[in-house]
Parts: sequence; C-alpha cells; structure tokens
Amino acid sequence: IVVLPFDNISPDPNDAYFSDGLTEEIITDLSHIRSLRVISRNSAMVLKGTQKSTRAIAEEVDVQYVLEGSVRKAGNDLRITAQLIDATSDAHLWAETYDGVLDDVFGMQETLSRAIVDALKLELSPPEDHDLSQRPIQNLQAYDLYLLGRHYWHRFTKEDIEKAIEFYQQAVQMDPTFALAHGGLAAAYLTLSGPGVPGLPARVGIPKVKASAEKALRLDPNTVFGGVSMGFVYAWYELDWENAERVLSRIATANPGFSEAHEASAMFLAMKGWHREAMRHISVAINLDPLWPLYPANAAEISYLARRFDESLEYCGRALKLDPEFAWAHIQTAMTHLELGDFGRAVEGLEQHVDPQYPWGAQILGYAYGKIGRNADALEVIDRLEARTKDGFASAANIALVYLGLGVDDRALDYLEAALEERPPGSTALAYVGVIPAWDPIRDHERFRQVVARIGTGPTRTGIKDPPTWEPNGGERK
Repeated sequence: IVVLPFDNISPDPNDAYFSDGLTEEIITDLSHIRSLRVISRNSAMVLKGTQKSTRAIAEEVDVQYVLEGSVRKAGNDLRITAQLIDATSDAHLWAETYDGVLDDVFGMQETLSRAIVDALKLELSPPEDHDLSQRPIQNLQAYDLYLLGRHYWHRFTKEDIEKAIEFYQQAVQMDPTFALAHGGLAAAYLTLSGPGVPGLPARVGIPKVKASAEKALRLDPNTVFGGVSMGFVYAWYELDWENAERVLSRIATANPGFSEAHEASAMFLAMKGWHREAMRHISVAINLDPLWPLYPANAAEISYLARRFDESLEYCGRALKLDPEFAWAHIQTAMTHLELGDFGRAVEGLEQHVDPQYPWGAQILGYAYGKIGRNADALEVIDRLEARTKDGFASAANIALVYLGLGVDDRALDYLEAALEERPPGSTALAYVGVIPAWDPIRDHERFRQVVARIGTGPTRTGIKDPPTWEPNGGERK
C-alpha cells in the first residue's frame, strides 16, 4: 500500500505541515503490520501533488492499494477524509469522512488505520493491535511542535535543520517524556554533526546526539530515530561495534517495516565488512522506499566496499535516475571509477559535484588528484582539511587518504594514528578505513594492520563475511 500525502484544504495554507504529519503518522501506524508492505514516507512525499493516475502510481512503487485523502483544520475543528483504492481494478474499497476536534486527532487516526486493516481483511497480532492503540503523547501542543520539527528536518538544509531542532527542543521542554521528539533531536544533531549537512563540529554535536538518543531509548527502547542515531554514534564515532550491533539489530528486528531501520543496519554491516547481510538490508530499504535515491546510492557504496565495482556503478545509475543531481551518487560513481583506474573520469565527476568544504568529498578529490599526479592540487586540499580539523569539522583520517593518493604512505599512516586519538573523530572517515578499497595497497603494512586492529573492523580483502541474520523475512511483505 502507498499512502499519498493528504491534501491540505485548511483555510491556512501553512497548515500543510499538519496534513503531511498526519500522513506520516498513518504510514507509521500501518508500517507496524508485518504482513503489509507500506511505502515509506520519503517515497510517498515524492508523489505529493502528482497528476499521475492511481494505476500509474501503484505500478511505479509496485503496490496494489492506494490511500488518498485530505485534512481540513480550522481552529479546533478537524475533518479527515480518506478513500482506499484497489489500483488493479480501480475499485474504491472504502471511503469515510471523520469529523472531530484536534484533541481527538489520535483517536481519529487510529479509527482510520483500523478501517484500512478491516478493508484489507488483515489479521492483527496482539502486539500489532497494541501498537495501533498507542498514543505518542497526550500533550497535543507538544505534538504539534514535533510535527513542525519533522517538517523542517525533512527539508535537509542547515537552516531548516536548525529550525527543526528549535521545535523539537520546545516539544521536549513541554513534555520531557516525549520519546519521538528526543529521537528527532538526536537525528537532527547527527545530521548536522556527520556527513549529511555539516553544521556542527563533531566534538559539539555528537555529545548532543548521544544525550538525546539515550533519553529517547530510555523512554522507548524501540524508537527508530533514537536507536538509529545511537547506533551510528557507537559505530562512526566511538568504534564501539558491539553496542552498535546490539542497538541496531534490536531496532531492525522491532521495526521491520521502517526503511530507516534497515538502512542504518545495512551501513553498519557494511562498515564491519559483512556485505551480504548489508545488501540484504539495503534491498529491504529500497523495497520499502523505492523512489528515494539515497538507498540505491548506499547500495552502490556497499557493492563498492565489497569490491563489486560493476554492481556499484549499476546502483549509482539507479540513484541518479531518481535524482540526476544527487551529489552522493555522483561521488560514489567517482570513487568506483578510481578503483577501476579511470582517474580522469573520476576527477571530472568529483570537481563537478564535491563541495570543497565537505570533508568526505574533499578527501576523495584530494586522493584522486594525487593518483593522477596533480600534487599541488592535492596539497591544497590537505591545507583546507587541516583548517577544517582545527575547527572540528574534519578528521586526520581525511588527510590520511589524500597522502595515500600522493603515495606518501608513512605520512598517511601518521595521520591515521593521529585520528585514533581524536575524541570524537572529526568525521566518519576513520570508521571505514578497515574496509575501504583505497587502502588495499598497504593493507599488509604492519602499522596499517595495527591501526585497523584498533578500529576493530578487521582487515579483509574480499569484504565477504556472514554475521548472524537480523530480522529474517524483513523484506517479504507484499
């Protein structure tokens, strides 16, 4: 089933955040039902305002059922209309209008979700029935602030994420027991502190991520964004693989219908060198979120780390078909071309799509300059990265990769060893050193082996291992 974004027909057009938030909450409710494949929020929002037919929409995301509706909020009055369509026959299976007040929004939401369950003749397990009856919060003003936070977070710019943080903070001040808002705060701080939208030095942002994630998980051990954020702090910044696996495996198992849980699991497993299992999880994420370019781009990264370079380029192509301007897919394409020896093509792509202030992309560009003999350009990248390490936005591990491209292996190892002492690391680069193909030429060097042993991922040439399976049949829902 795909839930199309509910139309905002409120007198105030600025209430669109509320109708989008209600759409997301219905998706969340239905995603707890393990027998139902529910298209995730990211892909649903791609379809917002589409003029495509119901059948065309269903074919695009490979579903049978489409839910559409509208929301009208005027003062304290609330009207929700919805209809469920079988796209294969264009039959309207069910339609209803719900009139109520904002204070009863959760009851109206539950009634709507249960009506869909009944229309599809689904049998709910006791835990699924319990999940549908849960209220995320009693304080509706805090809930409204949370929806505003989600609205701005999804815009994915530094300024909008900072607005999201303000709304999340107001929500948790109003109700400190609001697990979803604490999880939202953790995810927002992680986005600003990590490779997403750099806006905070890691030494400032990561403690904030951890504090918010810990609060979210104390309140709800299975909350997706709290768990995902905590897992990435453990893995990316603390190199605590055991705790990262504990948290992320629990989140994936408890939330098999959530693409974000599978994507986080996939990237952790790839960092560990467990690429078969990583690819299984990213495939589930793609299945749940087929219009979101990040997931095929991450599948490309997993294939790249597994040294399956042709497969990596194929996934990059899939990501760029969804969004031709998606920078991460262009960077991953260039990284793959570097391993295939097509240095000129790689440099051309990196120069077009890398922000020189973005440490992850800059390190790849500097490495590529070194590989093609543009040493002065590589040294200029090092100077920029040195400045970024001083302000906390980059790591010595970023600089190490550029020296590797220049062929100055001892200097590269000096910087890797320095990166091990950073608390927390200024970027996520160190966590990948054990598995990234660029380091293969010195993988047997004793100093490198010692670095990787301290990182804890273990040196591997094939990148193929088989860990315990998390959440079998996670992607089998229809």
